[in-house]
Amino acid sequence: MFPFEMKKHTVIADELLRCELELSNLNGNKKQDIMYSPTYLGVQVPEIPIVSGTPNTVLICGKEVTLKAHKSLTVSQTGPIVNREDEQSSMAVLFDKICTFKAFKEWCHNFDPAFFKDATMTQIEILSVCWFGPNIGFLKFVTNLKFNRAYCEEYKRRAVQSGVSAPRDPEIPSVVFMRGASVTILVIITSDSGMRYSVLVVQPRAAIGRFSIAELPAGMIDQYDSFVGTAAKELQEETGLKINPNDLEDLTEDMGYDKAYPSCGGCDEYMKFYLYQVKMGKQRLQALQNKCTGAYEEGENIKVKIVPFDRLAEHSPDMKTLSALYLYEQRCKRRALMYSTYGGGRIIGQSYPNDKIQSLPDDN
Repeated sequence: MFPFEMKKHTVIADELLRCELELSNLNGNKKQDIMYSPTYLGVQVPEIPIVSGTPNTVLICGKEVTLKAHKSLTVSQTGPIVNREDEQSSMAVLFDKICTFKAFKEWCHNFDPAFFKDATMTQIEILSVCWFGPNIGFLKFVTNLKFNRAYCEEYKRRAVQSGVSAPRDPEIPSVVFMRGASVTILVIITSDSGMRYSVLVVQPRAAIGRFSIAELPAGMIDQYDSFVGTAAKELQEETGLKINPNDLEDLTEDMGYDKAYPSCGGCDEYMKFYLYQVKMGKQRLQALQNKCTGAYEEGENIKVKIVPFDRLAEHSPDMKTLSALYLYEQRCKRRALMYSTYGGGRIIGQSYPNDKIQSLPDDN
């Protein structure tokens, strides 16, 4: 089954789940909001607690896994809301915070049970914590995940058959930098003349040592935000474009996936890519160029850059930009194939009947 063919199955499953939740509400049970619950194949499911009955442990695939603080994790890293004079109490509060950290909860919920068939994990060691106010922003930890002996012996047997003389036991990379979900928005603006443009945001990025780099508008999902709501909010903060979330098209879902992983070797982050198309008057378009934006209360320092859409990749080495372009290209190819099959005769880059295209003419 191709990924995009799974969409109809997830839609059916989603509708069945909504009916089940609604029936539960009518029967007097506690109402559950599925918007912020974990997902499976794109279908949101009621939340299952990850906290075990044993202190400082979490449940992953039904198995207890111990949380442990690395010796370098001092009380000074346990956040602004704890008693710094009582280290034991501080660490207990830290573990409670970790267990309510949305990214960590999703990681525990979505952990593949196949790991516990061929491997074991009994401990998660917290290495460092970065706080965004009273909440965890980033979390770094290492697990003791390792293959079991039977798997290792079979692995080495295959290695010897392949000509390797003294193979080592296989390893599972187990250091995790956790930051959670994020969104990226590809904006395509059609001018009065018919030329197409896209919107980039330029800002400093210390992580790559660049004082300025051009990227697509993007942002992290907060503890209680939805994907589409965050996309609309980030687009307004970073470009000044105020939009209705319903005007966004989900490019990730259009490809048949509910999420995309930009750096799965060491980071849990997963992304959704959205498309926003708009027709814009010349004056509005010119007003966007070099506009200073960003959430000033959060210290953001952003400048808008308008570039021709067909040269977007030349202006941004950011992988989010290149990924969004690929997803958009695949979307256009599927629509071109579909409409050419049924006699539409359109080509890639043209609009189609179901496209969401807004209009922002100049003020008179």
